[in-house]
Parts: sequence; C-alpha cells; structure tokens
Amino acid sequence: MSDNPKISQADLARLRSEIENHIGRRISTPADFDFLSDRIRTATNEYVSTSTLMRIWGYMHDTGRSYSPSFFTLRILSNFIGYRDIRDFVKKKEIEAQSKIYSGKFIESSRLPANAIITLKWHPNRVCTLRHIADTLFEVTYSLNGRLQIGDHVECGGFTENAPVYFSRIYRNGVQDLTYVAGMATGVTIDID
Repeated sequence: MSDNPKISQADLARLRSEIENHIGRRISTPADFDFLSDRIRTATNEYVSTSTLMRIWGYMHDTGRSYSPSFFTLRILSNFIGYRDIRDFVKKKEIEAQSKIYSGKFIESSRLPANAIITLKWHPNRVCTLRHIADTLFEVTYSLNGRLQIGDHVECGGFTENAPVYFSRIYRNGVQDLTYVAGMATGVTIDID
C-alpha cells in the first residue's frame, strides 16, 4: 500500500460516524468543528484544523464532494478513536461490516397510529418526513437532499435509532420502484410527532 493511500467515500463516512459516536454528538455547526478540533488536540497532542474538519464533513464545499484528506490527517483521526492508522481502521471496519448489532429505541411500523409523523435525519444534512398510512406503508411528506420524493409511498417494517432504515418498496407515481436504504453509513435519528 502506498504512503498516502486513497480512502473511499464510504470509509470516510464510517470514520466520521465513528468519531461522532466517540464524542457522543453530531458534528454539524462551526462550534461543533471547533469542539472536535480541541478534543482531538487534547487526546492526541496533534492538530487538525477546523477548516480541514469542515471539508471532511462536507460542511465546506470548496473542494467538491470527493474531498480526500491527507494520510497524516487520517492517521490523527484514526488515532483519536483508537486505531493505529487509517489502514488499521479500514481493515477492522471491513471485518465488522459483515454484521452489526444496534442499540437504541425501536419503532415497529404496524404499531404506529394512522397519520403519525416520523422525521428521519442522517448525514450529511438529509431529512425525510413520513406520514404513516397503515401497517408498514408511509407517504413521504418532506425530503431534503435525499433520493425519496414528496408523494412517494414507501414500505418499512420498523425503525431503529442510529441504524440504517430499509425501505423494502418505493411506489412513485403508482409504479413500484427499487428499494432504498437511508443512513447506511451513519444510521438515522428518529423523531415522532
């Protein structure tokens, strides 16, 4: 492997997610990036600038969606969460990716009342609001930066906090489309009204 290996966007998303889990909060505002930079410096005695962290999290778009941090930066971030370097992180994540247990509240779709509203949020800056119709069927009433569209009908058996959400069917304009996974890398947060 070269001295400066390329990291896939999926691996970078997993790294972001694990860092957020490590510090116990989502990173989404300038104050969050300052906080994370300070935490990294305190834990590792090494510095990653706020602007570099903003690029890694997609908060600054001056470098495009495929921003790839330096190996030096990736090593510091990996050290921060307990890995030797980015190679170690990717290797262990590939082994862990075969299966995973999620802890968090679980909501069974069929137990929700008709017209219950569920809002799902996941990285980076994606939001989807669903209105429960019946059993496992929902209507998309709001969608920001995701692939689901307002008016789509989707089927989902349940929702687990901080886990991906699997929509087994998408009905768009009366036609069954493909399946869809929201928050595959980072999981979703769930709000119910």
